[in-house]
Amino acid sequence: MIVNESNPKLKSIVKLISTTESSTKIDKVLNQQIILGLKPAQYTVLTKSKLERNLALVLKDFQIQSYDTVKVTRKGYSVAINELALQAKRFLHNQLVPLAEDIVIELVSDIPDVYVSEQNYTLSFKRNLDNQFLKRTCVWATIKTSKNSKTVPIWFSVTLKQHAWVLSQTQQANNHFHQSQVSRQIVDIANTPVAKLVKNPKLLKYRYKRSLPAGTVLLTTHLEELPAVEKNAVTLAKTTHSGITIKTYVKALQDGNINQRIKVQSLSSGENFYGIVINTNMIHVIN
Repeated sequence: MIVNESNPKLKSIVKLISTTESSTKIDKVLNQQIILGLKPAQYTVLTKSKLERNLALVLKDFQIQSYDTVKVTRKGYSVAINELALQAKRFLHNQLVPLAEDIVIELVSDIPDVYVSEQNYTLSFKRNLDNQFLKRTCVWATIKTSKNSKTVPIWFSVTLKQHAWVLSQTQQANNHFHQSQVSRQIVDIANTPVAKLVKNPKLLKYRYKRSLPAGTVLLTTHLEELPAVEKNAVTLAKTTHSGITIKTYVKALQDGNINQRIKVQSLSSGENFYGIVINTNMIHVIN
């Protein structure tokens, strides 16, 4: 007698049952009341009395011939863990190829045994694309059969060697950026938000947002665009009175971009007043 999705131990149970009912009914109760409640390769231990109660739901006349307890295991097919890890690693490598010149990927997590109810299954993989830091990356492997699917996390340690711009010397906040301050080096960028790497420093007219030590991999988030007028910069101030334009130089007491109102100080009198930024290092004095 064959009982679907079971191992030979279940067949031995059937042989212990003496009944006038058809084998189809026995198959039905053993599967529905016992086997279908188990995951693939999971087992349960039944007492003789509990097995009798399960059988009694379907069979009217039967007798169990022996054994006080029986171990029942649902048939399960093992997924090849080594192959699963290899395919996940290959998937991750293909994802990272555009980001680096040299890639090293190492498995860092134990993969639990995976069982499915069918011998044929398909594999698919994905990773969280929002993760900016790739040093420790999780690939989600999905094992799918015709009836169900399960997902397994597989963790990798990643090294990404790539050319990047690195600070040659310590820089203070608000220092102006210049290409001479960085050098092109091959570094591991796996701990760096790759999308924010500075690509072409020749085009930059920026300053540092904060102080940075030598050896820092330069990111766009480390820099900000220079304002039209910088704090402490000597700036041309213009005003018009009775049709006459008066020009003088002042010290900016705060940063300002075009059309912003900033506070300035006269270099000659030390008087403070306000002006509107109208161009680079140029303000219009408010009367």
